[in-house]
Amino acid sequence: MQNPFKEIVFEFAKQASDFRMVRTVIVFGSVAKGEADARSDVDILVVFNTSKNVNKIKERPAVGRIALDLEKKFDRNIQLIFSNRNFDNLDRQFIEEVMREGVIVYGKVPQIDTKKLMLEPYSLIYFSLKNIAKADKMRLKRALYGHKTLKRYKNKVYRSVTVGLVDQLGGRRTGIASVLIPAKKAKEFIEVLKSFGVEYEKLDVWISKI
Repeated sequence: MQNPFKEIVFEFAKQASDFRMVRTVIVFGSVAKGEADARSDVDILVVFNTSKNVNKIKERPAVGRIALDLEKKFDRNIQLIFSNRNFDNLDRQFIEEVMREGVIVYGKVPQIDTKKLMLEPYSLIYFSLKNIAKADKMRLKRALYGHKTLKRYKNKVYRSVTVGLVDQLGGRRTGIASVLIPAKKAKEFIEVLKSFGVEYEKLDVWISKI
């Protein structure tokens, strides 16, 4: 998510979270994908913790007014979509797109029929190594991504491969300091980062199984 949009998105999430009925706030579309420009709308899905028809949720107008106030403050358009926790009013193709490309900025990961959508919950974890010692950086990288060793003995070469934590957890490396880990195993990965004093940020996403 680009910096120009972060303030309005997180301000909306902060104010919406004051309503106990608001369960999850998800940003989707061009803003979530990092493809937005000055003319782009901010697309937000608000999930209420109820099975009621979305039109009968009494908190809906008040949450809508938050968006209107922020539109005036930031001079940007906000497009809100409301849903109950069962997503009864949304078509399956839209749900799949939001779960695949959206970014959760508040609340819990929605419980949906992921088998039908063929999606699974993952955690996208960004971390910074700038504040740890060089020796610790090397140790951490070897622990996360594994390493290979070569040994020579009596004119023979012996190779060994140590599998890193990312592969052990069924994840994958997505950048210099970012990984995608199955959500149910993210805690184990984060504990390793914490043991090295590494700062991190976690985003919950839904994607096709990797």
